[in-house]
Amino acid sequence: MAGPLDKQGIVVLDQVWTMEDWDKFWNSAADIPFQINDFNPELLKLEKMLFPIPNKKYRVLFPLCGKSYDMKWVADKGHGVIGVDCSAKPLEDFFNEHGITYVEKQESSCQVLQSTTEGCNITLYAGDIFNLPDSAFEKCDAVFDYGSVIAIKPEERKKYADVMNKTT
Repeated sequence: MAGPLDKQGIVVLDQVWTMEDWDKFWNSAADIPFQINDFNPELLKLEKMLFPIPNKKYRVLFPLCGKSYDMKWVADKGHGVIGVDCSAKPLEDFFNEHGITYVEKQESSCQVLQSTTEGCNITLYAGDIFNLPDSAFEKCDAVFDYGSVIAIKPEERKKYADVMNKTT
């Protein structure tokens, strides 16, 4: 994966970070420069495209989700959320910061965090997005990727697109 930021907080597309680098980053950073502590306003613009049939419950995949507030916004609308990140730290932080209870289990090579809060359908996977169990992608209706593709090495972006295409 490509590292997103240099020491000045500027996006760097050619620096390669491993999953271990990302895990270290999430576990040691006091401030996450790309973390927005609110939902992305682009979701409002895309809401009718993401959820075209009123009253239907959709399942939305958030690749390389970190602790994105967008997942909570979608879940609060009554939709299912599937998030994926290579580090468990931001996923645990997400649940804890939003007061959502969860259980953890191991599935294949991934740690799975499943919400247990009533009415909150969120499943988060900590692991390699290229090696997720097929069940992670079952019944996905949409993908909301608002910038995570820059963290994928350029030579792996076709593979990443293939993974995203198998979800819908």
